[in-house]
Amino acid sequence: MDSLETVLNARKALVAGLPNQVIAPVILVLAALIALSLHRMVRNLIRRLLAERYPFAFSIFTQMRGLTSSRC
Repeated sequence: MDSLETVLNARKALVAGLPNQVIAPVILVLAALIALSLHRMVRNLIRRLLAERYPFAFSIFTQMRGLTSSRC
């Protein structure tokens, strides 16, 4: 528990020295990366579930891959 508090205090000290113009974009980038990671994980889970039980729904889902894909 002490090590967690040490890490959090170090992070607070680092962020306290940065201007808001730097902190805001960093938070936005981190939020976007987390959202893309969660999207990919949920998409892969849905693909696995559909492939085994519902092949027709799986074919529709795979045809929509361009709409939900994070790749350009």
